[in-house]
Amino acid sequence: MWAMALFLALAAVIFHWIPVHHDLSLVNATVGWPADVVLVCMIFYVAFYSSGMGNTAWLSSEFFPMEVRAYSTMMLTCTCWGSNVIVASTFLTQMENTTPSGAFGFYAAICFCGWIAVYFCYPEVKGMTLEDIREIFQHGFGVQRARELQAEAKLKKKMQMQVQGSEDLKV
Repeated sequence: MWAMALFLALAAVIFHWIPVHHDLSLVNATVGWPADVVLVCMIFYVAFYSSGMGNTAWLSSEFFPMEVRAYSTMMLTCTCWGSNVIVASTFLTQMENTTPSGAFGFYAAICFCGWIAVYFCYPEVKGMTLEDIREIFQHGFGVQRARELQAEAKLKKKMQMQVQGSEDLKV
């Protein structure tokens, strides 16, 4: 997610070298290298979005207990599409009123704040069972509890490796 913010911020800076009128028409017929850099930034932004944050809403539905999964998935879907509608309906107005650099800088800041929120509020559940995940979310956001459970699992695995290693030495 930090990479999304990085490429949006880079696009915001590069837009400074693309002169546009208030109605977003180009001042000059040729733009040159800045347009190429903005295009590359957008390609990388979409690539990082698609491989990271873009699928988070769809994968998160697996965390919910069966008794609320349908309702929760509906809320995730509405939130995802609602965000898309807000961005799509305000993008051109924002580009006209705050310039392309301002609009892309704003979205870069939103991405960066989102990355901070995900880092501190979204627990890492890699390698955990559904029962462990359910326990995590019984403790609010569960970030601290997820770290505790992962540390316990790591210690348990390390102990098993040491026991197995000592048994191999005996043989």
